[in-house]
Amino acid sequence: MPFLSRDWRSPGEEWVKTEEGWEQKKILECGNSPPRSLNSSLDEEDKDRSTDSPSRCSSDEDKENACVRGGGQPTKSLPRPIPTPGLAHRKSNDSSGINYSPPPHCQITVKPSREVGGYTGFSDVIKRLDFKSALHDARRFNYVCKLLELLINESVMSLSGTAQKVVFSLLEELAHTVSHNKSNLRVLNQMLENLKAMLMEYYCFGQQLGSSPLWEQHHQAISRIRAVAQQIRLDGGPAPFALHRLPPECLREVVLRLNDHRDLASSAQAYRVLAEIAEESRIWRQLCQYHFSGAQIQAQLVATGVRSASAPPTELTAATVDWQALYHRLRRLHGLREEYAEMVHLCRACRCLFWKPLGHPCSVNLARLPADERDRYCVPIPPLTFLTFFSL
Repeated sequence: MPFLSRDWRSPGEEWVKTEEGWEQKKILECGNSPPRSLNSSLDEEDKDRSTDSPSRCSSDEDKENACVRGGGQPTKSLPRPIPTPGLAHRKSNDSSGINYSPPPHCQITVKPSREVGGYTGFSDVIKRLDFKSALHDARRFNYVCKLLELLINESVMSLSGTAQKVVFSLLEELAHTVSHNKSNLRVLNQMLENLKAMLMEYYCFGQQLGSSPLWEQHHQAISRIRAVAQQIRLDGGPAPFALHRLPPECLREVVLRLNDHRDLASSAQAYRVLAEIAEESRIWRQLCQYHFSGAQIQAQLVATGVRSASAPPTELTAATVDWQALYHRLRRLHGLREEYAEMVHLCRACRCLFWKPLGHPCSVNLARLPADERDRYCVPIPPLTFLTFFSL
């Protein structure tokens, strides 16, 4: 007999208990891999209980985990393979009986309507898009880090308690990723400093505003993140292959590949030869030309009196322009250019957020459309625009 709730638009959900709390099963199925909170011991117990009748369950919680709500039949713990990039949504079974899970995606419902009950929360989107696994992908790492930076600096405490827990769990995953890869240590340290400054803003009369148990969990998460960060040791390479032993011409080409002034400052603190190269005007001129358009640079030069508006656009030399000071003025005025190897996209046909290389289950067969029409359906979503879906 089908289950009918009071609201006919929402017939109820199937929930699974994890170490992080109760979670909807459909959200866990959208990820590339099972969550870290589901340990192998629990899976083995579920497999053992699945061979017996449901009456063998020792407690009410075991019955909820081992039995399906409708028919009372035990569920089977099956491995879920990683979806192939561009794999369409399909629940067909192969000869071994393994169900293929869909790629990470999330359909956006801003507010409930007469036809659709409920709406999409921020924590559900983060879990369905599998941002934890995205931190282990070098192509998506910068996108997730930028999103976390915006949340910490602006609106993390305006989120619900569940969403705040998800954000702090992402920060923990970021710390473990940095510790494993021995890279992007500056990003982790900068987030810890911003997090410390944000927490100080919510102190009032000697204690923090909000739920005390929730703040206690946040402080425990921050302590774990700091413990991981303090254990990171960046060991230098062998002496014959040290970076500072390369010729200055090679080091200059390496520095020219940096697109952030903060990375440039960090490299200058490593070796004296890199500090000398970082002061060259050519380096800062390349940064200006990468982040800003020619019209923005010319307008700032006219505003500072370096050249007149009626003068012909001649090639400016390093002797006439202080490119480092010009870069910082343009950065404060226009902001830096954002460029990511992979971004979250929005499908206009089904209003679904997804990672473009992985694809998503769409109501329109985009593979049969021409390339130009296919691009019109998929809209890239920058991190700041991503937050506007949830009024953040």
